[in-house]
Order: sequence, then C-alpha cells, then structure tokens
Amino acid sequence: MKFKTPPGKLEINRLVYAKYLLSQGKKFLENSSVEAHFNISVILAANAAEVFINTLDFCFSGTDRTREMGMWKMLNDLKKHIEGFPYSGFNQVIEARNGIYHRVELKTYKICVELVDITQQLFIRYYTEYFDIEFNSLSMVDLIQDDQIRSLLKNSVKYIQDGNNIDAVLSTTEAFAMLKSRIDERGRYQITNRKSSLLWGTEISWKHLERTLGITKKNITVGKYDAQDMLRIFSEHVEEQVNKKIQNLAHYTNFLLMLGSHYEDYKHFEAIKPLYHMTLGGFRCEKAEIEKNNYSPEDIEFMFNFVLTITLDIEPQLKPIYVRSLNRDIHGTIK
Repeated sequence: MKFKTPPGKLEINRLVYAKYLLSQGKKFLENSSVEAHFNISVILAANAAEVFINTLDFCFSGTDRTREMGMWKMLNDLKKHIEGFPYSGFNQVIEARNGIYHRVELKTYKICVELVDITQQLFIRYYTEYFDIEFNSLSMVDLIQDDQIRSLLKNSVKYIQDGNNIDAVLSTTEAFAMLKSRIDERGRYQITNRKSSLLWGTEISWKHLERTLGITKKNITVGKYDAQDMLRIFSEHVEEQVNKKIQNLAHYTNFLLMLGSHYEDYKHFEAIKPLYHMTLGGFRCEKAEIEKNNYSPEDIEFMFNFVLTITLDIEPQLKPIYVRSLNRDIHGTIK
C-alpha cells in the first residue's frame, strides 16, 4: 500500500500500543462469571482497533484527522478509498463497545471471546497487509520506560527466538531483579526507619528497660564492661536488627501490594526462577544454577511474559520521589 506518510517509529509504537491494549483485554476473559468484568475485554479490544484505524488513516491521508473526523466517518472514508478494507469487522467490535458504553448492553462471555478473537485476527492479517509488519514480531518491550529493563527484555526476546534458553532466563531474571531493586530503593525513602509508625511502642532496648524498671543509668566505659553494659550493648543490637527485619518486611509487603492481581503468578515465578543475588557489584546469577533447573519453553515464556506484564503495569504507578536535605532543599530525584 502506498502511504502519503510512511510509518515511522511513532506509528510503530502506536501499533505496539494497540497490541498491548488487546492483550490487556484478553486478561479480562480469565473471569467468565462476572459480566461487568469480562465485558471490559470488548472495550479494550475496540480501543485497540481505534488506535490501529487512526494510525492507518494518518499514514494513508498524510495528516492527523482525529479532530475533524469521527470514528464512523473515518471508517467509511477508509472503506471508500482502500479496496478490501475490513469495515465490518472493525465496525462490529466498535459498535459492541459503544453499546456497553452508552446503553449498558453487556455481552455474553461467548460473544466477548468472539469479538476479541475477531480483533486479533484482523490485527494479524492487516498489520502485515497494510504495514508489512508481522503482528507477533512486535514486542511490547518497547513500551517499557526504564532503559536497563527494556534492554534486558529485548535481549530476552532475541535469546528466545534463537533458542538460547539459558541466556533468556538469565536476562529475564536480571530484568526482574532490576525492577524489584528499583521498587525497594523507592521504598527506603517512602517507608523509612525514622519517624515510622511501624516502630512506635515497640522498644526493646536497654534504655527502655532503664526507664520502665527504674534502673540507674550509667555511662559505658570502653574496655570495662560489666553485665549491665553487656546487656545494654546486646539489647541495642537486637533492637537494631529487629527494626531492620521490620523494614525489610514492610518493603517486601510494599512490593507485593504493587503486584496486585499478579500475586498468584508471582508465587509461581518465585518457585521456578533461578537463585540470584543483587550486590554492590550488581546482578549475580550462576548459569550452572539455570542449567540445573532444566527449564521448558513454557517456563521460559511464562517468566518473560510475567516480568514484561508487571513492568508495564507497575511503571505508570511510580511517581517521582524528591530526596530533600534537612532544610527541605531537593538534591535528588528517584524515578
């Protein structure tokens, strides 16, 4: 097809986004018992179709006509000028969406599955026919904002395509570790060990015992420790370690809350992922550990899709954190 404006990077990203919306819609089909839930799949499929149609119209006409043309007019115009344009297929899913929007005409589960499938089949065919792009070749990895995570998952895609299972697992696991480290780093500023209600009323230190039991307070002389000195040092160490455990648990709980509906998938991911460590030197994972686990292609695909999905879902929630000095001046930003 001859376009007045050949598709560039922005248009390709819009097609990637249409694919993402459709994939999100398919997730709502996992609940087949609540009409209001699985009907969202139709809404997202129709929104994906509109992204595709707007992108096609922009490339075909050479201008952005979204302000001057409604969706129906745009569909009819494309039908008029592009031979074989699948008007009825796109019209069907958009009309179904509008019925849900304006008249609360909820569809049956079977119809929702059919409409989402129709949209996917249209994408599979016309991504190639109109844009010369294989639908399955477009990766939603490009929608990830974090440069390091995006690069690692792009490597994972390449490794999976090449059948390099060990490096695919290694790269995917590192991407997960980077995401979790990013959230944990934010948590250290959001849930601090100072002025935290988590620690109120939980004192176990010797100083607390001195106050409550009326023990005479005395200074510790270095090199001359009696039983009271040793108990004080030990109790302060215990309090410090317990507080660290509380903070670590709070940060881990924060991560679990951010996972939301992906918690069950996370438990499966935790059960099969290789052992890794995040140190001052960075990510550490032994390839021998991965070889020992003998991952199947299904396991590798699950791990990749899990890390990709949670990254796309969590990133929009990560609002900037401004690190301030004691006089409240901003001296750093955590994204």
